[in-house]
Amino acid sequence: MGKDETYLVQAMRAIIVGHGRCPSLTLMLGEIVGGDAVDLARSLAILLGAIDNGCRRPVTIGYRGDISLTLDEIQIVAIIAAAQREDTAELSARLTWLVSPTHQVPVSIAARIIGRLLRKHGIALRATRREPPPAMAVVA
Repeated sequence: MGKDETYLVQAMRAIIVGHGRCPSLTLMLGEIVGGDAVDLARSLAILLGAIDNGCRRPVTIGYRGDISLTLDEIQIVAIIAAAQREDTAELSARLTWLVSPTHQVPVSIAARIIGRLLRKHGIALRATRREPPPAMAVVA
């Protein structure tokens, strides 16, 4: 996962714990989208709220500052990436897995807004996969 995706996940974590208006969040997002940092933070908050309202199950979010990602965080970034690429088939499949049918439209709209805002600044999100944990050595 690159810098842009990492900043998005860190921003999502900050918003979820109630730090969506924190100046340090605006500064961090400003590094990738300049003066549109506040708009990006607001759009992320709307996306997360839409997911929360229609999620099929509890979503797992990591701790702020932790470099490892949860599968749900990877899924949310992948939703934004699919929306940004306008890949409706992938977007639909990922939305079906995460949110109930009645909430797929609001999540899709918010993801498309975020994708377009990032594209405006030359940022193309990459689809990401969770790396398997390193193999453990067994000492006999």
